[in-house]
Amino acid sequence: MRRGMLTIPASVAHADTDEAEAVARAIELLRRLEAHRGAVQLSPLFDRLTPDESRELHLIHSAHHLRLLRSNSS
Repeated sequence: MRRGMLTIPASVAHADTDEAEAVARAIELLRRLEAHRGAVQLSPLFDRLTPDESRELHLIHSAHHLRLLRSNSS
């Protein structure tokens, strides 16, 4: 995504977000991703992806958000 692009409002954390709970949920979701061996959903941006491509895309996206969390806590 280019800098300045808008995101879905529902995906923006509120000031009262429990960050520890959000991190725990993210870890749970990454573990589910790691264990998933079935079919993957169509990507709204990339259409049909192989399971490996989908996993890589999710990991890159997760790393992006984790960098934001780290930079905001510094």
